[in-house]
Amino acid sequence: FDYRLAGSPGLNWMFYGYGVPTLAFWAAARLFRRHADDRLVLALESGALVFLTLFATTEIADIVHGGQFLPGDGLLETSLRSIAWASIAGALLYQCRAERPRMAAVWGWRVLAALTAAQVILLHLLGLNPLWNRETVGAWPLLNLLLLAYGAPTAMALLIHREARKQGLPLLSRIAGIGALVLAFIWLSLEIRHAFHGTRLDLGWTSDAEWYAYSGAWLAYALALLAVAIRWPDIALRHAALAVLMLTVLKVFLFDAAGLGGLYRVASFLGLALSLFGIGWLYGRFVFAPKPPESA
Repeated sequence: FDYRLAGSPGLNWMFYGYGVPTLAFWAAARLFRRHADDRLVLALESGALVFLTLFATTEIADIVHGGQFLPGDGLLETSLRSIAWASIAGALLYQCRAERPRMAAVWGWRVLAALTAAQVILLHLLGLNPLWNRETVGAWPLLNLLLLAYGAPTAMALLIHREARKQGLPLLSRIAGIGALVLAFIWLSLEIRHAFHGTRLDLGWTSDAEWYAYSGAWLAYALALLAVAIRWPDIALRHAALAVLMLTVLKVFLFDAAGLGGLYRVASFLGLALSLFGIGWLYGRFVFAPKPPESA
């Protein structure tokens, strides 16, 4: 849409076009449930969910574009939309804790979670990735657009992963956990890029210091995952830590050995060697430690 919107965000036609219908469908569903919990109630609850999602989506577009819908889709709007959809999906998933969850909630979180996952993969990671999208992400470290695009979805995926484990949904828990690990890894890497290149990540050449920073950050990430997996025993998390570690080893041997020069090459191999020794000690001390003999 290319027409302007009158009024302030939240106080224009979107409020009575999407917000009021949300409240009306929800109130009607509660009234009709007093007589029968039938298909009409399901239709009203589903309508409330649809209008709520539309209201959140259009309000985000209104706020980002300053009262005017413009062609195209930026990373800021996409990130806020993903956060809103994931929040609604998480709230619906939490409602499924009830002994008899509402059918609109059971299917609603599935649809919104699938839409959010598709948007994160196709837009956050591919189409609108600031590595090649020529979009500014802000000058502040950490408190920038990368936090909304990758940090917040990481937190949302972790919350859904935790709730899915509590409700006994292994497939959802596994998918959300893998998504959180991948998004956290990408967020960490892009923050390092931001530290060296500033607000435009697609500009400038990669220095030896930046390549070395990637290796150090990935090692630290692998060690952090391993520490969490040891503290709260989790085989899948240990496998994830080893996967990140193997990726770092491949980078050091395939790129750092030939691409880095001088002290950076020495520091890269030395840091990797010390980390491998430390991980071996941790596994021997906490993971494969011999069990004490049973008492008579």
